[in-house]
Amino acid sequence: MQPTSRRICTRSLMWCDLATACHDYVGTKRMAEVVALHRQPVLIVSGLPTGTTEVFIGNRRMSDPSHRGRHDRSGRPPARWRPALAIHLRFEIAERGEQALLAFLGDAIPFYEQLGGIRIRLLRSLDNPRRFTEIVEYRDHPTYERDQKRVAADSTMRSLLDRWHTLLVAPPETETYEDVTRRIVKGGQDAGK
Repeated sequence: MQPTSRRICTRSLMWCDLATACHDYVGTKRMAEVVALHRQPVLIVSGLPTGTTEVFIGNRRMSDPSHRGRHDRSGRPPARWRPALAIHLRFEIAERGEQALLAFLGDAIPFYEQLGGIRIRLLRSLDNPRRFTEIVEYRDHPTYERDQKRVAADSTMRSLLDRWHTLLVAPPETETYEDVTRRIVKGGQDAGK
């Protein structure tokens, strides 16, 4: 396979377009965040003999070798951050509504995760295939707070949430959790220290 390259000029792209382009070619939104901050031309080279994709911002190689060959079925690399907070949305959909839910989330998740530091997961109950838990994970408290403001004020977010509610048979059960794993005491010492 011959390497192929694609040059992206950040001046002509919105952040979300750039995030999508880098996600498609590199498989990590973190790279898109770096690119958006640098505001320099980007060269993406894929199909290298090693099976990797390399990204250059200006004249600097920005690929993260720790991600090579470790993508999940969605093509995304495993998360490199532990969420500080998570919202669990438990809900039930109508019979034969799973395809509509999955199609909706395919449209909505890129917008939900657009702020950075947000990851969406979907779990289906083994006991009742119409029951789901959508998990919204936040890297830190400031990201959670920014997203809550967006939920309250952003018209696109409100529109997506209204569309989501039409797929449910009843209002969702919502709980917010804080990750306290680091506070677990191991051997008499606080694991968070």
